[in-house]
Order: sequence, then structure tokens, then C-alpha cells
Amino acid sequence: MLELQPQQEEKEQKITCKLPDRKIRYTIFVGNSVLSELNTYIKNNDFSNIFIIADERAYELHGEELFNLCKSTGENVFVMAIPGIDRSEKSLNLFTNIFDWLVIHNADRFSLLVGFGGGVIEDVTGFVAATFMRGIKHILIPTTLVGQVDSSIGGKVGINYSNHINMIGTYYNPVMVCINTKYIAGLPHTEFQSGLGEIVKTLLISNKKASCQLADESSSSVKNRISELIFMCCKIKTKIVMTDPEEQNHKRWVLNYGHTIGQAIETISNFRYSHGEAVALGMVAASYVGEAMGVCGSEITRFQKSVLENLELPTTLSGDYFNNMSPADIRTEIVDGISRDKKSRKQKPNFIILKEIGKPILVLGVEREILKLAIDKLSDNL
Repeated sequence: MLELQPQQEEKEQKITCKLPDRKIRYTIFVGNSVLSELNTYIKNNDFSNIFIIADERAYELHGEELFNLCKSTGENVFVMAIPGIDRSEKSLNLFTNIFDWLVIHNADRFSLLVGFGGGVIEDVTGFVAATFMRGIKHILIPTTLVGQVDSSIGGKVGINYSNHINMIGTYYNPVMVCINTKYIAGLPHTEFQSGLGEIVKTLLISNKKASCQLADESSSSVKNRISELIFMCCKIKTKIVMTDPEEQNHKRWVLNYGHTIGQAIETISNFRYSHGEAVALGMVAASYVGEAMGVCGSEITRFQKSVLENLELPTTLSGDYFNNMSPADIRTEIVDGISRDKKSRKQKPNFIILKEIGKPILVLGVEREILKLAIDKLSDNL
């Protein structure tokens, strides 16, 4: 568990996400006392009942406050606390169980869903909200660092299918996001590190000055200004999402930096690598791709590796995460997984690569031989 300095009450900050083409507007509240905004929203709307889909561990730690707040509005409140859910478990069976639960408790189009947990819970809640009775309102309350800086913003929802991450999904935005920074103090070290991977990604694609500042820090020093970094990342992601809400003009693709290879690594390792760790490895590998194609110089790769290593994030693959697979099989499986990425065209993946720090570019149709070269470099320690 993290050891952070005791928090004084922070000044609440908010970001407005406007998606004019779809007439969508919602607010992201950031601070350590933001649940009051949830209370106000519920009281100002006439919901038939409230359904909380929660990570069991997060609910045990923080759920009483949320339940009592929802109950104080006078609405009926139902809770499904899901134990030990991770990215490998976003299956059709899970969604069937949730739909059954909603039907049993007479959920209708005027019900409110609340997602309380990490990125998986947010995906699950959003997908259920998007599809139950053709769409009901939902609010996200992320309790992990990955959830707070990344997956709670932007409306991407999805489930896994046939061993592919988020193969089935859509875009469906919440009506509110409440980012309660006090939850970070209770995170295990591994979950905090996973969130750092997404923070590094967000700064590398957008802000050279902040990336250079991060290069002089360690994982422990970052903890002391984590609220500042959470708000910064939320602002950056919201700005990018507003330019390309559903990835129609490729501007939003920059947020996938490190994910094309990272998600393949996650899957092949059977999720032994956390999401942020896999993204860290994916960023290094993407930089190797950039070097091989003459898009970026080796100094970009060295800078990224230095930042990641200072923050105790991986920069080379470890065989310990792949269940006794041979190095050759690991490399082959990862390359095959990259070719199945959702943004691939004719099994040739499209890549976000950093031309310079803070300046990502899109490279179309990367050849398999270049992918193999990048994975070989990433595999030096296998």
C-alpha cells in the first residue's frame, strides 16, 4: 500500500468535455471531496433507482460513503460488487450476469448506473449502460490511477472476445466523472505503477516540458504531486478526445501510443503484465519501430527508457511473465498479436511514433519484419 502524506482538502477542479457533433457535454470533477457533486446531480434528476457496479475491493474500502450518499437522495440503491476482476474477465458471461441482475431488480430506462472501480469496471459499466434498453445514463467514479488518468474519459467501452482485448465495443459517454484523488493512497504499489505508465504516455505525446520534469523524478517523488499529474492528464486527454470523439480523423489515435504492442504483450502474458507496464514496454518498442523506419533518432528511445526506468517501469521483456514459453515463441506470438490490432489494415498495424518528445505522428502499414526487429530488441533479457 502506498504511503502518501496526509491529504488536506484540495480545491476542487473541473474540466468540461464537449462533443458538439453528438450534442454531448459532461463534467470531470477532480479533487478529494468530489462525491458531493454526485449527490447534487442525483437530487436534480428524477431517477427510478440507482445501480452501483463496483470492484469488490474498492467497495470494501470506500463503498460505504458512496452507498450512503446515493441512499440519502431517497432513491432505491442496488450494489453488485464483483470480486477480483481484471482485464482478462471482460467476457460475455460477465455481461449476461449483470443484465440478469438489472432485470431482476426492475431496472428501466430511467435508472442510473454508477461504475465504482478501475478501468475494467468503467468499461463494464459503460458497455452495460450503452446497450441496456438501448442506453441509460451512467456516472464513473474511478478508484485506480489508470482509471483516473485514462479510461474514465472519452467514452470508449468494450468487452473482450476470442482472446482479443475490447474486440466488441462502442463509444458511450458518461454524464459525469468524479475523480476522488484520496483513493490513490490505498492503492497497492503495482496498481500505482500501472497508472504511472499511462501518465508517462500522456505527457510524452503532448508536453515536452512536463516529460523532462518527469525524467528527473522517481516513483516515490511523483506520489507527492500525484493530484497535479492526474488533473494535467485529464485535461490533455479531454482536449484530444474533443478533436476526434470516435477516432474518425485519426487525431485521437495519439492516445494509443504504446498500446499497439502493449496490448499484444498483455494478452500473450495472460495479463501478468499490468496495463501500464505493458504500455511502457509498448512505448519502447514503438520507438524501436520509429528508429528502424527513420522516423526518430535513438536519443528519443534513450530518453523514454530513462524516464521509465527512473519510475521503476519495465523497458525489456522478462520471461518470468510468459509461463515457460520459449523466447522464440514469445516473439512470434507478440508479432502475431500486433497484426490483429483493431487499427490494423490487412494485418499491417498502424503505429503512433514519437518524432520528437511531445510530437507524435501516425505511421501507416508497418511491415512484419520491422515489428520483428523491434520485438527482438525488446527481448534482450529473454
